[in-house]
Amino acid sequence: MGKSKKPKKAHKPQLSHHPYRKPTSKPPPSKTKPSPKSSTPSSKPNPNPKSNPHSRSQPSIPLPLSPHKKILLLGEGDFSFSASLVTHHAHTSGNLTATTFESPQSLAAKHPSTPTSTLPLLTAAGHKVLYNIDATKLGLPHTPHASSLSRARGTFDTCVFLFPHVGGKTTDVNRQVRANQALVVGFLEGAKRMLKPGGKVVVSVFEGAPYELWGVRNLARHVGLVVEASGRWEWERWPGYRHARTLGDLEGGWKGEERGARVYVFGKEGGGEEGGVGDGKGKEGDGGKGGKEDEGSEEDDSEGK
Repeated sequence: MGKSKKPKKAHKPQLSHHPYRKPTSKPPPSKTKPSPKSSTPSSKPNPNPKSNPHSRSQPSIPLPLSPHKKILLLGEGDFSFSASLVTHHAHTSGNLTATTFESPQSLAAKHPSTPTSTLPLLTAAGHKVLYNIDATKLGLPHTPHASSLSRARGTFDTCVFLFPHVGGKTTDVNRQVRANQALVVGFLEGAKRMLKPGGKVVVSVFEGAPYELWGVRNLARHVGLVVEASGRWEWERWPGYRHARTLGDLEGGWKGEERGARVYVFGKEGGGEEGGVGDGKGKEGDGGKGGKEDEGSEEDDSEGK
């Protein structure tokens, strides 16, 4: 009896050896399950925790965008910011000139609803809409498609370029940064030509890398402008406005409205301050509600409004 028990004990490990080989093929699924769970939080929350909590602590600043001002808007992606000024900030007196780098055809291809919904709203309010406008060639003579802007040189109270970006020109971060710096410098130089004495320039950029590498303050100083105010860009202050990408309307992907951003108001040294949206000096009086790329730190095609 005792001897017969020993073979049974020795026999079990041999039989159990094969069943344990099948489980060894199951661990890979168990290893792959945690990876999507761990990657999902790291890709989505990264932009917000790094930017928004910090930016919410920054004070709101008035912007020189009151309805009585003559305003030039550059790089309008889907023209939703211009539309927000009209529908929510009483810009109904025809003082806006909204421009895009796109042609009418490329605009319709990238933002199909804009020509039929947004643009009629602007033109009905008497505002100008211009196509094929290069923001780096403002006010220069013999500039293609910009003759009307050349004639308006020195007549604007405010020049605005929200979230300027050249698009995904290259995957090399340094080259991409230099290309965007050139875009910003070209715009700032042109904006100076378009402004009347005491005029202001408004530029917004996303927070974090690689945008902080652009050094917007230093670029402005390079062309003879000084920072008169800077603070958090308030997406909620502009109902209906959404950040448009250079590639056009895309399904999925990151949304600029979910990222923290900063806005700068530049002026010539000794230019003085003027009333604006949210400071109580403008006509609309509804702009100061107080406290709007990207996945992680990779730069993307985030130009435009």
